[in-house]
Amino acid sequence: MKLFCVLLSFICSVYVSADLNLYRREVFITNKHIKAASKNNHDLHGNSLERVIKHIVFANNYGYGYEYNMYALSLMIAVPEHIDLADIFFYIHFQRCIRSVIRLKTSVPVPDVQNQTSGNLNLPQLGKDRRRTTRKALRQIIINVLDGLEYVIETIVNEDIYWKAHLHFMLAFPENANLTNIQIPISEFIDLQRTIREKIIATLPEMPHVDVQTIPVPDEDFENDLRQLGIDRRLLTEKAIKNVIRSAPGLTEPNTALRELCCLIGLMNSTKFGKIFSTNEGVYPEVYCSLYDGAYHYIVYRTFESIWHQVDPHNFDIQLEPLWSQLE
Repeated sequence: MKLFCVLLSFICSVYVSADLNLYRREVFITNKHIKAASKNNHDLHGNSLERVIKHIVFANNYGYGYEYNMYALSLMIAVPEHIDLADIFFYIHFQRCIRSVIRLKTSVPVPDVQNQTSGNLNLPQLGKDRRRTTRKALRQIIINVLDGLEYVIETIVNEDIYWKAHLHFMLAFPENANLTNIQIPISEFIDLQRTIREKIIATLPEMPHVDVQTIPVPDEDFENDLRQLGIDRRLLTEKAIKNVIRSAPGLTEPNTALRELCCLIGLMNSTKFGKIFSTNEGVYPEVYCSLYDGAYHYIVYRTFESIWHQVDPHNFDIQLEPLWSQLE
């Protein structure tokens, strides 16, 4: 009986070892594929890895009939080493899944690793290698979501206190001010230009303050230059306005953008701490995003006048650090 138990134990350990080696190789191949995607940049679509991560995170918005929960996203993007050997093929599925998305969405082929070996790398090291690559992409995605000028424009529009004509003069056509209209004093047009400067300072307080008194002013007749100044303004704001429109949440799901931003923040923290976080988000009393690691540790973010900060998980009114500073 003892001999039978010893043999059974030996056979089980062999199978577990074989399964672990199989999974480790899958993670190794996926790491190579992710690395290749991170180095692939497209003139139109941008960085391939960023595109893949956004596709996976926003999959439920594309009408494909599926979405990935935070656990699955974390296994694919941040912590592939967090597995249960009793169901190894469940975890292999997710490693192959992200490779399929890379191949289908970017045409970056799966690297040929037949003549390569994963060596003596253990799963924790493979996980660190994965996070080293994906963390940079996640940071950039969040930066794009919270792009400074886009953030300013979105804040101004969402405040819903400016007439369309005001937005028109501030963002797109400052040269269309009718300076000869005695019913509208020129001071109103000047105030609109000052307003957008004040909004930039208020919305992005961590940006260096620009003293307008030190900016050199050309000697030429400004009336002749207004058309060019308008063109320059539109060159600055056009891309940001388009991105705001692209990222606007659907009318039927007003919190879609918040849910996915919270998901991205959770994944970014997974790449930092090597943990799987569940996420929870809401809009009352303030817009917030809460992360939980399953071990009674919470990381919480909320907005203060439209600016995201990490806050004390026990007191949401205590600011710890701006989200922007964590993206550097």
